[in-house]
Amino acid sequence: MSDARRPGQYQVDAPPARHAVLEVLGLRCEVLHAAFGAQRFERHYHDGFSIGVVTAGANVFDYRRRRVEVPRGALCLAEPGEVHDGGLARMAWSYLDVQLPAALLRELARDVELDGVPSFAAGGFDDPSCARELVHWLQLCLHPRHDVMACEEAAVQALTRLILRHAEGVARLRLPPDDRVARLALELLHDTPHAPVALETLAAQAGASRYRVIRAVSAATGLPPHAYHLQLRLQRARDLILVGLPIAQAAAATGFADQAHLTRAMRARAGLTPGMLRVR
Repeated sequence: MSDARRPGQYQVDAPPARHAVLEVLGLRCEVLHAAFGAQRFERHYHDGFSIGVVTAGANVFDYRRRRVEVPRGALCLAEPGEVHDGGLARMAWSYLDVQLPAALLRELARDVELDGVPSFAAGGFDDPSCARELVHWLQLCLHPRHDVMACEEAAVQALTRLILRHAEGVARLRLPPDDRVARLALELLHDTPHAPVALETLAAQAGASRYRVIRAVSAATGLPPHAYHLQLRLQRARDLILVGLPIAQAAAATGFADQAHLTRAMRARAGLTPGMLRVR
């Protein structure tokens, strides 16, 4: 795989090292963004899946008796218990990596009607769209004030795409839009303008998997559930401010962490701030 930049490839700056522990669907995961020198890593294994995107240089390692070379922008993956090393290119490199339990991938595979823990024969994948989704998810998680619901939704989308594209021995499913699922999920979102709604709650309401809910709502509205619901909450906050409610109270009434959180969200989507709406 070439290290040349591919069309549409994202840009990730070299980090200082960052680490975060988070929960996805109730299961503990660890995220690491780190740069390495030319040191070589001894042979080791992970208890869960290790999935990462190389953000600079190249990660070269021995995996299942093969030499794997993963350039910038591609994914590296090691399954639980598989012994491997690293840093064999003897060059500086960095990656954005997540360690996650096998039970999480098994649950997401079940969402798309697959049975068991997915297996991946290769240790590296050159798949820009998968890499972009994984980077988007993990960068959300590393933000010091990350939105839990947005992170969970991004996790489902990134990991399900990886399973559908690269897990061995499974059909590449393409689930059609489901009007009933979208309708039930959207009803709950419209009825809950005062707080974020968990993806698990939406799935239970619609009687469908998390993945199917994301697909159905996206097909119906053009936005995934979290982004669509954020728009509803912003509109509700705007209405409250326009009738004279203080901004901090409007933020609390629509499930934002504080006034600054509401301000950032509104400016990013409408180009104005809550202060510009205040009745004078």
